[in-house]
Amino acid sequence: MWLLPWSVNSDFYSQYEINDQVSGFSEKSIWSLFNAKRKSTHEAVSIFRFDIRDPTSPSVDRAKQSLKRIKTLRHPSILKYVDSCENEKSICIVTENVTPLVDYLEKASDEFNVTQREFSIAFGLLSVAKGLSFMNNDCQLNHNNINIYSIFVNSSGVWKIGGLECICSVDDKPPPRHECLDEKYTPPEILDPAKARHPGGKFAVDSWGMGCLVWECFNKPLTPSSSVKVVGKMPKTLSKHYNRLVQTSPKHRVSPMDFIKSCNDDDECKFFKSPLLDTILYLEEIQLVKESSEKAKFFNSLESELESFPSDICKNKILPDLINAFEYGDAGSPILNPIFKIGKMLSEEEYQSRLVPCIIKLYTYKDRATRSKLLQQLDSYVGYLAQNVINDQIFPQVLQGFMDSNVMIREQTVKAILKLAPKLTSHNLNDELLKHLSRLITRDEEGGIRANTTICLGNIGKLFNSETQRTILLPLFLRVMRDPFPPTRHAAVAAVRVNESLFPNKDCAMKIMPSLCPLCIDPDPNVRRLASKTLRLLVERLEEHGEKEATKVIEQQSLTKSSNENPDAVAKFASTRITKNANSIKNDLKSLSIKDG
Repeated sequence: MWLLPWSVNSDFYSQYEINDQVSGFSEKSIWSLFNAKRKSTHEAVSIFRFDIRDPTSPSVDRAKQSLKRIKTLRHPSILKYVDSCENEKSICIVTENVTPLVDYLEKASDEFNVTQREFSIAFGLLSVAKGLSFMNNDCQLNHNNINIYSIFVNSSGVWKIGGLECICSVDDKPPPRHECLDEKYTPPEILDPAKARHPGGKFAVDSWGMGCLVWECFNKPLTPSSSVKVVGKMPKTLSKHYNRLVQTSPKHRVSPMDFIKSCNDDDECKFFKSPLLDTILYLEEIQLVKESSEKAKFFNSLESELESFPSDICKNKILPDLINAFEYGDAGSPILNPIFKIGKMLSEEEYQSRLVPCIIKLYTYKDRATRSKLLQQLDSYVGYLAQNVINDQIFPQVLQGFMDSNVMIREQTVKAILKLAPKLTSHNLNDELLKHLSRLITRDEEGGIRANTTICLGNIGKLFNSETQRTILLPLFLRVMRDPFPPTRHAAVAAVRVNESLFPNKDCAMKIMPSLCPLCIDPDPNVRRLASKTLRLLVERLEEHGEKEATKVIEQQSLTKSSNENPDAVAKFASTRITKNANSIKNDLKSLSIKDG
């Protein structure tokens, strides 16, 4: 953490937690760049700092110019101003949190595949072109400093124009650049005024800068030995359009936006026709799309496209747009699948802050299609939901699904309980949930619902308290064994078989086994087979119990006599008696077991 350099104007700097300096950036700029965090909101920000060492230096005026411009120029493609501080020692500008493009591209080379990297570059260059068009045409300003060091990338993957210290009116001569920047960034007509005899459009200087930026995106930052005429690793279909940006004569240069348009008009050049740009543009204009079928088609195709998009753009650009489109754009339930797919890219903290509030809100919607999607996707997000959120906000909404007139919603609600039950409170589980499941299992008109509810209860039976298991769960299973729908009877037998350890031996002998016996001659072969297997299981259990009880009796009798007999003789006698009696009881019980066939 940086402390000493920030002592001046401590009231201002006390609002921020200043972290590490971005290495290497100050070598190519008049600014030093720091990562920071606003203490009041914990919002990540960037701080650009200019130290005033010589008040007469031209760089001081440039820094002041930059501060003036960033305060007044507001555009999605221009670095977002947050705060500032100016005094006799320094000038500081606080902006949205960004990464220098040169660092972003280096990281992208390691983390993105070729397709993702090209998608990211196309998205970024389009953003820069839009920003320059705004400055050149709407503001009548030239940036005069476009290069890889004046472009920054925010958390959404959006490229932002910075380096505003060289801005001037389109009618004025551009000021000199930072002395650390290579003269390759300077257009030929400025280096050699003789080449300015045929002036180009007001955008000519920025077009040259745009060309340098395009070159650097596919190669490395320009050096004295670099040549913008040698396209290097740039895609061939893009290079012929790129050459129109770096024409020696400014008269023949095209504007940055015309460069984009010429690429789009060329059937062979697909660089700015990527699925990523189509997605972002569609989401920006979704309010204009009226047909629900068109929206559904788009969102269904988007789910499969997301894997080819850079993750930062998915998480911080596309996801907020999707959530906004769902809440305010009548996008419908098809939008939920891509939302949950992007959710898999989020960290635990990101999921909690971005998606959980959205999920809670979605459960309040009455739309059946939305509820169906939520229940289908439950497995993908239930792990991120805190227990109190599930019990207080999600579960009460889920309960409504048990009473829905739509069979599919009732069935999906039953299946969802398998994921929610382990996180329910004792009251919600043993009282609220069981009340609804009991009604479904005994009264629902759909046999499939009754069967699935029985299966659900069988799977979560061990979660109920012992009193509920004996007094409610077991009677339910026994009652459902008489259901007219064979799969429901089969599910009831399976539920008893899975949970037999929950019920005491007395209940097994006097309640469960008598109910199973008629099912051994059930018309349905699956029910017959499972009933017979379950009976055998219970008989073996009772046999084992009988052996243990007999052993206890014999041991007790032996201990009673031991006080009057020789200890060694007693031990031998007891051992012999235990073995004989146990074998005798075991043989008696075996004679009662069901025979195969």
